[in-house]
Amino acid sequence: MAGQLRRAAVLVAAAGCALALAGVAAGSRQSSAPLPSLTSLALAPADFRSGATVANDSTMNDRGQPVLVRRFAAGARIASLPLLTVVDEVELYRDAGASAHDYVLMQNLLGSRSGRLSFAKAFAHQLVSGSKGTLKVTRTAVGSPVDLDTDSLRLAVTFETNRGRLPMAIDLVVVDRVLAAVFVVGRYGQKVTGSDAARVAAASEARLTAGFTVSAAQAPTVSGQPQQGQTLTVDEGSWLGAPSSFSYAWARCDTTGSTCAPVAGATDKTYTPTAADSGFALRVTVTGSNAVSSQPASSAPTAAVP
Repeated sequence: MAGQLRRAAVLVAAAGCALALAGVAAGSRQSSAPLPSLTSLALAPADFRSGATVANDSTMNDRGQPVLVRRFAAGARIASLPLLTVVDEVELYRDAGASAHDYVLMQNLLGSRSGRLSFAKAFAHQLVSGSKGTLKVTRTAVGSPVDLDTDSLRLAVTFETNRGRLPMAIDLVVVDRVLAAVFVVGRYGQKVTGSDAARVAAASEARLTAGFTVSAAQAPTVSGQPQQGQTLTVDEGSWLGAPSSFSYAWARCDTTGSTCAPVAGATDKTYTPTAADSGFALRVTVTGSNAVSSQPASSAPTAAVP
């Protein structure tokens, strides 16, 4: 329970304050491959039907993990009705296991009536605090979470206030080492439909998936002399999509490198040619992988082993 509440508190602190500001204004092994930027993983105006403008980006730190909170100004449209605001919180974890762990924590918390009501009331407190006394929340209603797929869920919340009914949908999405929370807030007295919230969740998931789709930007290279007893080492090259691990497969090729056959058991970053390699060129295929995808890339063949 402590872990669930800690994660919920981070969401409340990051997004709840942004919502309060909007209400006042509008009424395995780590690789060296670069990570996608948080700004590229967050929702952008192009993800909306019309009227979306980024009001501000802010950053924070959660246990050493960077968090970006992006707030959209009033007027963004997913469907026909303009929204009061959308807040997208994107947190980058050290690995996919850690982000999945926190997603499960939030699933468990929101799976109980008391947990999700406490979560929603914490937002109500932030809204009231941020309004400097101009907003009063008289009642908080929260529905049961809806699983959109195995990696995302939606929670509907309604606040009864002195300004009218304020509807909100919260989408949680986990992709590889990122956990995103998107808060979709309708105007007072209007609605946020399930289909509208699902569109936002799908847009967020698409951005995260694109950011972690693995591809090779520069092919791997082999260093060392292709001679019996001399160790060859592969440099993985450069990659996009932040692969979290690499696997290796060495092969013997003809002198043109066009016909190759795998070397049994040669699956390390290094390979030492033997007498069996005499007369053959050597090539290594590196496969970069993460929780979203994997992609192979092959080096150029070495010179033939004498």
